[in-house]
Amino acid sequence: MSETGFRIFNSVFSAGAELIYAVLLTAFFQPFVPQDKQRRRLLLVFFAYILFEIVCNRAALPQGSFGLILMAILLVVSKWIGLEKPSVFLLTLLYFNARISSGLMVQSLYFIVERSVPYRLEPPEAVFLRAALLVMLFLLSHASMLAVMKLENTKVEEICKNFQQVYPVNYNGPGQLVVAGAKEEMDAFSRAVREAGGRGMPIAVGGGFHSPFMDGAAKAFGEKAAAFALRKPEIAVYSNFTTKPYTENVRELMEQQINHSLRWQESIERMAADGFDTFIEVGVGNTLKKLIARILPESHVYSVSDMEEAEQVSKEVGAEC
Repeated sequence: MSETGFRIFNSVFSAGAELIYAVLLTAFFQPFVPQDKQRRRLLLVFFAYILFEIVCNRAALPQGSFGLILMAILLVVSKWIGLEKPSVFLLTLLYFNARISSGLMVQSLYFIVERSVPYRLEPPEAVFLRAALLVMLFLLSHASMLAVMKLENTKVEEICKNFQQVYPVNYNGPGQLVVAGAKEEMDAFSRAVREAGGRGMPIAVGGGFHSPFMDGAAKAFGEKAAAFALRKPEIAVYSNFTTKPYTENVRELMEQQINHSLRWQESIERMAADGFDTFIEVGVGNTLKKLIARILPESHVYSVSDMEEAEQVSKEVGAEC
């Protein structure tokens, strides 16, 4: 599949998923909306979702805010929908709960489709197909993630041990450790964090990544990756699982990274110990830049999201050298 084909696939898949979500939300409201001008009222719900999704794609909204802001918008237009505000609140809450809770059904669908589609495609197409199925699985998973602030990592690990399915997964930096856990345990975990003096921030993802929740994905990856010859990189590429550069066991480490904790802080500290003092984040946003600046205050850290910034950083790094 060409780069253009992949971009089209990615755009169509994302747009199609959001259209399905908008239709499902409308269908959720349909039995409760008054018959008078029902079609017009339901179209208002549908387009409220679509327009808000467009705004979300263009604005840098805080993680985890989508459901809350959409609920607020529907409450504002509840008069035109023909429902009382408490009814709109309850229906929206039930919709998102149903959307999340359907993860087990989607997981079953994923494994059924996986086993019914023979592996006869060219490797790129097979990867894109598997990615689409995994996205469906992860979006509706029964696990979630929470960033814990203002607590030592050891304290967060201690709190996690009091829960059956809550795991420390992303060691991002001083005072920030992300955990993955079963949704039914996350409220109690958040309370425990607050009681210990910390703060929890939900992360807008659809799965418990880098934890035992991903055992199935890690196994599937390992089985398919076995068909490829992966060699030691020619330049140093650090694994967030071991904090060391990849050696010959690239495939095994990539598989383990899927369902094991990521030691980001240790990885950055290891790179600094190996002589690296300049870091450039490439992509939208500057989250990693901020984390590295906290881990290594004396380092030179940049973020690049377009060619203009890339040229500017190139000049600055060249001048420093």
